[in-house]
Amino acid sequence: MATPRNILIFHPAGIGDAILAFPAIKALRATCPESWITLVTSRRAWAIVEGCPYVDEILTIGIEEMPIKLFNRISGSDVWHLWRRLRRRPCDLVVDFTRIGSRLGGVKRAIMFAAIGAGHKIGRNTHGRGFYLDDSPDDPPTTAKHEVESCLEIVALAGASSVEPQLEIFLTDADHQEAAELLATIELKPTLIGFNPNANWPAKKWPRDRVVAAADTLAERHDATIVLIGSPQDRADTAEIAQRMSQPATDIAGRLSLKGTGALLSRLDVFVTNDTGPMHIAAAVNTPTVAIFGPIDPKRYGPYGLGEHCRILSHRNLCAARCEIVCAQPTHRCMEDIQVADVVTAADELLDHKTRPAGNRE
Repeated sequence: MATPRNILIFHPAGIGDAILAFPAIKALRATCPESWITLVTSRRAWAIVEGCPYVDEILTIGIEEMPIKLFNRISGSDVWHLWRRLRRRPCDLVVDFTRIGSRLGGVKRAIMFAAIGAGHKIGRNTHGRGFYLDDSPDDPPTTAKHEVESCLEIVALAGASSVEPQLEIFLTDADHQEAAELLATIELKPTLIGFNPNANWPAKKWPRDRVVAAADTLAERHDATIVLIGSPQDRADTAEIAQRMSQPATDIAGRLSLKGTGALLSRLDVFVTNDTGPMHIAAAVNTPTVAIFGPIDPKRYGPYGLGEHCRILSHRNLCAARCEIVCAQPTHRCMEDIQVADVVTAADELLDHKTRPAGNRE
């Protein structure tokens, strides 16, 4: 395959999905250093994608969650504006990292790529929904392959490779200053522990009463400052948790930008989090992490590259339903079965070692 002049990377997804694709995007840039690379991402991932040095242009579109919250859809107006922009620079290569949620979604994608005059198209063909692609790697739905490796397999079809892929985000001095200024307002104890009790879907949230109990235990046991992390939309939950705790906790939900949050995460001694975007941000800045998983397979979407500095708690195999986002049970058993002692023990192990990966808090 000749080196493409213009490359379109299509990946309008969440924050974590964007981070997991960075190693593949970096590998593609290394293979095609002279190509013009356009990345199409979602508006909600823009804040983490901004500043990516491996692309020349970033376009954003909105994605709406369908009522059952299994798939996303792109608005017609965004498709129209995207078509107008991309027609000006016809792409020789399309790299589609997304998983198509339905056959109809595949039809819409095929029409869109045809409308912009897309050249060679590579991506996933899970369940045959990527029929519009010219080439795709094997991607059986039951594979335990991590998402980072799946993305790398896609760009390998264009000749790209990565020997030791690592997650990264692109923090600036201003991001670190933002985090430092906030921490300067907090009374810091010898240990700094972060909790992220939030997630996009109820099935991925560990019960709040257990967050309270785990945070109180760790604060007392390790003489720790507890910070509760979240977006502006999470303030009600984090405020309730802080109020219910017997130990002091600082609620910083909504007080930092996304990259400012990344800079703060890099300063934590340990981060306790549900399966959501900040979990992948923590992995990208090498923060020791306790990751609490519900219905999603951590072998595919767990924190990548942390090795011994990560503890993953998952009981998803206890549920015969093997649901994904929509729980088939009256209660989210996979999350309910994760006990306070499980989380505290996992955090204890990481804190007792105090062997931090390179690049963390000075």
